[in-house]
Amino acid sequence: YGAFEECAYDPSAFKHECPESFIKVAKENISIPSVKVKGYLKISSTAPNGVKLIKEALEKAEENHGEVEIHYAGAPLYRIDVTALDYKTAEGKLKEASEKAINFIKDKGGNGEFERDLKNK
Repeated sequence: YGAFEECAYDPSAFKHECPESFIKVAKENISIPSVKVKGYLKISSTAPNGVKLIKEALEKAEENHGEVEIHYAGAPLYRIDVTALDYKTAEGKLKEASEKAINFIKDKGGNGEFERDLKNK
């Protein structure tokens, strides 16, 4: 069973060569445990090219993070969803992604802040 789990998670990490059928069965039948965390970015810019700057800031947040997804939640809010194998990793990626976007937009003269939850708003 361990071999199926390892092959489902990362076939290239498997120490022995996996037949294609073995990888297919592993991916179809093994669920890799994962956690999902979310937060909200409040980003705005009054610059003439503000829309472009916001788009670039959000792209910065998604760079090098295959597990980071950003969704429009209504101007000026954007939801960041991060999926990882454990909460510590997910929280770290969430923090890193939000800081990248906020730092970028602030460097360009805009405003940005991160909110964990919007229930109090």
